[in-house]
This record gives sequence, C-alpha cells and structure tokens, in this order.
Amino acid sequence: MNEYTIIFLSLFFLLITVAGVLFNYSLRKLVKKRTGELEREKNFLSYVMEATNTNINITDAHYNLQYVDSNWQKVYGDPTGRKCYEYFMGRDKPCEVCGMPEAMEKKETIVYEEVMPGENNRVVEVHTIPFKDEDGKWLFAEFNIDITKRKRAEDALVTTQRLESLGILAGGIAHDFNNLLAGIFGNINLATGISENKEVVEILNQTSKTIERARSLTCQLLTFAKGGNPVKKVGELAPFIEGTVKFALSGSNISCSFKIQENLPLSEFDKNQIGQVLDNLVINAKQAMSENGKIEVIAESITLSGNKHFRNDSGKYIKITIKDNGSGIPKEILPKIFDPFFSTKPGGTGLGLATSYSILKRHGGFIEVASEAGKGSAFSIFLPATEGSLPGKTEAVDKEDVEHKGIGTFLVMDDQVLVRQTTGKMLETLGYKVILKEDGEAAVKYFESNRKNIKGMIFDLTIPGGMGGLEAISIIRKLCNEVPVFVSSGYADDPVMAHPEKYGFTASLSKPFKKKELAALLNKHLF
Repeated sequence: MNEYTIIFLSLFFLLITVAGVLFNYSLRKLVKKRTGELEREKNFLSYVMEATNTNINITDAHYNLQYVDSNWQKVYGDPTGRKCYEYFMGRDKPCEVCGMPEAMEKKETIVYEEVMPGENNRVVEVHTIPFKDEDGKWLFAEFNIDITKRKRAEDALVTTQRLESLGILAGGIAHDFNNLLAGIFGNINLATGISENKEVVEILNQTSKTIERARSLTCQLLTFAKGGNPVKKVGELAPFIEGTVKFALSGSNISCSFKIQENLPLSEFDKNQIGQVLDNLVINAKQAMSENGKIEVIAESITLSGNKHFRNDSGKYIKITIKDNGSGIPKEILPKIFDPFFSTKPGGTGLGLATSYSILKRHGGFIEVASEAGKGSAFSIFLPATEGSLPGKTEAVDKEDVEHKGIGTFLVMDDQVLVRQTTGKMLETLGYKVILKEDGEAAVKYFESNRKNIKGMIFDLTIPGGMGGLEAISIIRKLCNEVPVFVSSGYADDPVMAHPEKYGFTASLSKPFKKKELAALLNKHLF
C-alpha cells in the first residue's frame, strides 16, 4: 500500500466521521425541534380542552383506563390500574348509562348524558368513540363536554312553562273558591259579633279558624297562579329575615344561627310574599331534621355576571341561604321539588316550593338548591338589590281592634248573591244604608241618578258576561272624581288589585275579608 492510498483512506474515514458527526448533530436538532413542536401541540390541545371544559379518556373493552387527560387527573388523581366506573363514579360495577357496550355492538359513536357526583353533580355530554389500535385491540375514546349551564337553563325554562300553564288553572279555582269563602267567612264573622251565646260563639270561632286555613291555601294558589303581582315596597331585609325565621321556629327545639352581612343593601319586595317564601323554606328544613337539628341563615350581597351564571341574570342581588343538617333530598327527587302538587310528605299540598318559585320570579329573582341525601340541604333565594331609599314610616293599624261608624248610602256591586248580601250586612252594622247591584251596568245607572247620596262604593273586579268593576269605574270617574270606590276581588292575575289607584279606584279589598278589615279600609279612606 503506497502512501497515496493511505492518505486517500485516511481522508475517506475522516469524511465518514465528519458526516456521522454532522448527521448526529442534525438528527438531534431535528428531534429536538420535533419534540418541541409536539410539546407545543400537546400544550395547545391541553389549553383548548381546558378552556372549552372538554375532557378525554381512553378505556379498553374491560373498562380499564389507558389514558386520562390532565383535567381529569386534577379532580380524580392517578388513573393507573383503575376501572373507569370506579375512577369517575366510585362504583364497583359499570354504570347503567355507559355507552361502551352499545358503541362496541354498533361500531359507531354513542352520545349520552351523565351526572358527575364527584364534581358537584356537573352534567356532561359523553361521546364514546370505538376504535382499534395497531394490534387490532378495541379501545374507546370518550370526549366529555360540560353542558351543566345549558341543562339548568333548559330545566328552568321547562319549570317556568309548566308553572305558568298550571297557574292559569290554579288562579281560576282560587277565584271561585274565594267567592264562596267570602260569603261563608263574612256571615260567620257577622254571627260571631251579634251572638250572645258563648257556646255558639266558640263554635263559630273554631269554624272561622278552619276557614282561615282554607283562606291561607287559596292565598298560596293565588300567589302561585299566573299573575299575583306583588305589592312591593323598598325595605330592609336583615331585621325582616331574622324576625320571620325566628317566628317560624317558635315552639321547636331547632337551633338557628344568623350570619347577616352588615349594611345589607335595600330591596324592593312584598313582605307578605317573601315572608311566605321564608316560612316555606324554614318549615321544610324543620321537618327534614330531628328535634335537635340546626339551621344556619346567611344573607349577603353578591353581584352576578351574565357570562358566569347560568341564568344570565346580571346585576346586584341579595342572596339569602337557609341551610339545614337534615335528611337531604335524594338526587332522583331533586328535579321535581318545584313541581306544583309534588310532595313526599304525608298530607302535603306540594305548593310550598312551587309558590316560592313563582313569588321570586315575579320579584325579578330566583331560587336555587344544593342537597345530598343524608347530608342536609341549602336553599338560596336571590332578590334584586335596590339603590332606593326607605320610605317614611307610617302608623300601623291594629286590625284586631278596629271600630268604624258611618252614615249615608253605600253601593255594592257583585255578581255573587251571597257575597253582595254579606258585604251589605257588614256595611249595615257599620251604620250605612246599602244598595246592592249585580253588575257594573246596573251600578252605573243607579249612581247616575243618585250620586249626591252615595257615600262610597265597592265594585267586584270581574263580572262574567257583564260589565265589571274596571269598565264601571272608567264611567264613574267621568262623572265624579271625589266619591271613594273600592275594588274587591278573589282573582290575582290582574294588576288592578296591586295598584288600584292607577285605574281610578281608591283602594283594593281582597276576598274573603273580615268586617274589621273593611272597617280599617273605611277609616283610612272615608272622610
């Protein structure tokens, strides 16, 4: 081998060495670049999945988890060696709603909904996709999309529509029932006042108490019914909440603690209706606990953002939460609790929560519940806060001790014979001469001829097939603005009863009413 050959071979091996070094360098650089690209793609996909609340897991045909993304791991931890039903649901056997068997059978994507108990009952839409790996082994990729907000909004809409439909029926029943109660209640009230027989008076008082319960039931029906506009006034909620809850718990061994934010904002609300809501919630809590149960009442100011809250109710609210440590509500019953006439209590009417739902809706608020069987319940009501100021204080009227003595003629118009006769008798005991008419046309005709002698009038709001109080008052006010005219009704789906002065009336009187309530009304408005 001559020296040229040696030089050539040396150069050749040198070139091979240099090429190898350059190749390794380029390869490492390429791998590093590709690894970086893959890492960026992985991070980007993870970011997208996290931002869209989309989760993914891969499972084999025996329910063994092969892969779980970082979102799932944050909640459930390490998936190694675990079954999907045990990992996600804490179960010892496959879930009834699982889409894997059907996906395997049909060899196509199956979509179903599932509630995640480990994530505060979050609702997800699961897309189960069957596929084979490179070895021909069947696997299942599951994409989970959070649909909690959508489901709650849909449920709220369905509940609202159902309540509105049944509300029309409830309002009609309550109206007719109140007309009957007005005559019965009024006559018992009159008989109690004139009887000198103590035994008879006691019987009448007991009967009156029974009718008071019936009156309370129709009040719930009317509030639940379509309409039932609240008579709202700006007021402080803090003392009202505490007083109402304590009264509802009086006589029980239930302990109650209050956590009420200082300087709680004002709210515009109907005290009777919101008091009814608080009563319903406290009574429900009391019945769900033993005699040594505990209730916690929390009131605070919160601001809701439309893009963060499923109801899209932006603004400032007062949130009142009533928590108990009772038996809780089973998850299969939870979606039904606001349905009218649904109750698990023996003898329950099923109107308490349905009525509360309707009341809050008419106040521009809403109600939410969080509960778990065996761990208690927490009902939260939301009322809009107001920037208004407190109205001046007015002197309260003690309706238990009301006297009135009048003179002159009163005109009473009502289509129900018993109601107009009973109202007439009440007015006569107060000193008035009474003229009774069955409809607005007859009442207007009488007034046109005798208006100088009329001291006041009481008109029924609705007259089937005839002129009602609203049409009659429009004619009366063209003739005279001075004479007091009161509107009376057992119906709740008309704003006239909430704001009578806007329609020409002096004030309103809800059926059924007692003589002392009529006397208080006349004391306030007759002069």
